[in-house]
Amino acid sequence: MTETRPDLRNSRGSSICSQEVVEKHDAKHNEENSTSLTSQKLEHPWALWTPVKNGDNYSNVKRFTFKTLEEVFMLLNSETFRSPTGFFCQPFFLMRDTPGHEPDWDLEPLAFGGRISCITVCSIPCMIKIFTQLLLSLVGGSIPHYSKVHGIEFSIRKKPTANNPDAVRTTLRLWLPYTSLEVVEEIGMHTAGIIDRVFEYKPDTWPRPQISYEPFVAYYKDDEKTVDEYYSKPGRESWVRPDGPVTVMDRVDIAYKGRNVRRNRE
Repeated sequence: MTETRPDLRNSRGSSICSQEVVEKHDAKHNEENSTSLTSQKLEHPWALWTPVKNGDNYSNVKRFTFKTLEEVFMLLNSETFRSPTGFFCQPFFLMRDTPGHEPDWDLEPLAFGGRISCITVCSIPCMIKIFTQLLLSLVGGSIPHYSKVHGIEFSIRKKPTANNPDAVRTTLRLWLPYTSLEVVEEIGMHTAGIIDRVFEYKPDTWPRPQISYEPFVAYYKDDEKTVDEYYSKPGRESWVRPDGPVTVMDRVDIAYKGRNVRRNRE
């Protein structure tokens, strides 16, 4: 029997990434298919978030949740996901659907953590392949140190070039809690390997992707760069500190294909 894939659009037929607040996707569809959708549960539930402008500010809204492998492929095969006006028309986040894993870097689980940033210039089909492979690696638990990855931040921007008027600049960022350089390297090299398998590298067309680690501490004020001062800020007094001494990591450049990893500062 052929399964009907939901297109994840609202009742007015507009894209899921419109600014209308959508709290969840077709609940009736999930209920009717609950038997088949529970056969291959993921180790953790996941959620997609998109930013919505409220006046002069932005807030993130949960658009879609999934707990099974079948639901993941419903998303990947949906019209909304693959449409140029779908998910990829604005930034979005793929985060664990558990408390403390919202798309906000100023949360207790991410204290003194950071992001592995992957920047590419490529075609939209290539970009969708990269994100799809990274998503499957993450929700399937095959990425190294799976439990460490908080989620993925994704953004796309048109960047036409002389040879490629349809080129897009894609930024993928994997959010991590406070961890060691070795963990950062392994996750970064795994991510580089995913990109290497699908990236359309052409010397005169697409530049090599840039992969690096950026600590969230780079966005803090200067007086928050020590551990004691950071945890003394309002709202953080009850946060549990990492075990042992905390070493604030520098920015790390990770060479493409994982061939080399180097630190900017010794």
